[in-house]
Amino acid sequence: MKKITSVILILVAFVLLRVIPATFSYYADEHKWALIVDPAEGMLGKIPHPPLGEIIMHYGGVLTGYTTLRFVPLFFSVLDAILVFFILRRYAGTSAAISGLIALTLSMYSVLASTMLDTDGAIMPFFFLLGAYAYFRYEEKKQTSWLVLSAASAAAGTLIKLPFVLFYPTLALHVFSKNTLRKTIKNLAIYAGITIAAAAIILPLLRVIYPHFNLRYAFGYGSSFPLLNILSRDYFHTMLLLAITLIYVSPFIGLVVWSMFNKTPKKTFLLSWIAIALAFYLFIVDVSHRPLERYLMTIIYPLAILAGIFINKILPALKKNAAFFARATLLFLLPGIFLNSMQAETLPLYPKTAYVEHILTANLLFWVPLTGGSGPIGFQVTAAFIITFFSLAFAFIIIGLLNKKRATTFFLMFLSITLAYNLILTEEFVFSAMSPNVQAVGKQTLNSVLTNPNIKKIITFNDAFAYELVKSGKYGGRFYAVPEYFDANLAKFDKHNGTFMIIDYPQISRESKYWKYFTTCKTMQTFSDKNSTLGYILDCAKTQNPSAASDDTSNKPSTRTAKQQPKTQ
Repeated sequence: MKKITSVILILVAFVLLRVIPATFSYYADEHKWALIVDPAEGMLGKIPHPPLGEIIMHYGGVLTGYTTLRFVPLFFSVLDAILVFFILRRYAGTSAAISGLIALTLSMYSVLASTMLDTDGAIMPFFFLLGAYAYFRYEEKKQTSWLVLSAASAAAGTLIKLPFVLFYPTLALHVFSKNTLRKTIKNLAIYAGITIAAAAIILPLLRVIYPHFNLRYAFGYGSSFPLLNILSRDYFHTMLLLAITLIYVSPFIGLVVWSMFNKTPKKTFLLSWIAIALAFYLFIVDVSHRPLERYLMTIIYPLAILAGIFINKILPALKKNAAFFARATLLFLLPGIFLNSMQAETLPLYPKTAYVEHILTANLLFWVPLTGGSGPIGFQVTAAFIITFFSLAFAFIIIGLLNKKRATTFFLMFLSITLAYNLILTEEFVFSAMSPNVQAVGKQTLNSVLTNPNIKKIITFNDAFAYELVKSGKYGGRFYAVPEYFDANLAKFDKHNGTFMIIDYPQISRESKYWKYFTTCKTMQTFSDKNSTLGYILDCAKTQNPSAASDDTSNKPSTRTAKQQPKTQ
């Protein structure tokens, strides 16, 4: 009874930690989900994916309202947490299950995945976890009902989003690790047959429930991703995206190394899950200019399971040294807070080489902007904090693996620094106590736009708050400050010749042609937090030719400093 109460309390904490970000406004591509699944907009069936994800979002919106659709992935994330608990309890024990549930609750990446308006972070993984758990039970009991449930879950998952197909090689490697090649082929053939039959039953039902979907459209979108273009893809940008993803994952990624040298239940399945996802997005599909950190959210769950197993291994020492663990966590929290409270340099998003140059010269006091792939709007932490904590965490896990006599002590240190890291990132994402609160500044800027009757149409930077602007009838377009898009954007600006809303995060380079253009505008209002101006409403209607900004092809620095702003009216 005591353990049941503990599980319930952890799940309550899981939800409470995610309620505030579940109320955040949509950002960038997120708003498209809300507009498409809202029947009032007349765009049902336009999500370029198989139909089940849109159906879930649509009917979720019927229950929650289309302005609060983040509660749909939040609901599925609770189901994911329950499945993680069940898998761990059955194959590693109740203590491991509770430990894994706590790790998932406090994981910043999980908090983000639970509230991102898409299917990658919580909805698609539900079917992945359910399919895996049901198949594990089938292996034990040889009951056909478990096999059918697993195959039906796989069929449903495939009808959520095409990357769900990664489930099949993951399961295949697991089956092969336990059987001969001949038996593996036989088992997988049976599984494939049941999965196809389940899909043949599910699809017509979906057509009845939701007649708007278009499978050809969904699969056509999938073909837009370049495959196996090994020589031509942008590896520099891909590695930057991977680095951002690892920042979200946190030092928990070190558990992959730990598990390779320790007995781990369902090790082949868990490690294959992570490895196949990484290989698919890094080498097979070219996502060098797409939100990799969103696509890889699926690896949160095998890492949470590994965390539960890891914590359970050191649980006796953790209980015996609880005071030491608490002091160590506090010891890491304090410098983490200090590193994120220092004055740090704000680097523009372009060129991204500036970030690498700062790291190579050990100039680590700069902000790393985090926007969650395609939303929510994000927060920032310093590179000094990230690199220091990752370096120490990996040092602890490696020394623990090499030094068997004192392994437990180093593993406790690894756990404490990883906990401190995730607590700081989660706090900044939810509350932004140390860095400027981009969400709050954005809402203030948006409210000023919506209540100003003189603003008829507005162009927004990075599609910030596009949903509210569309609903109010004031949406006039978007732009991204990509250098190579400047000429095309300038044509859009000339045609618009009016008002802009800039939530300056990540910051537009003060040396770019974009900022030079905006310094010729009149500032109607600015909005700040913690002495940082992030929100701008600009009147760019001009009698002179605004295309003059394009005459400077040398991209010389603006005469204004990074702190300077467009001129005030």
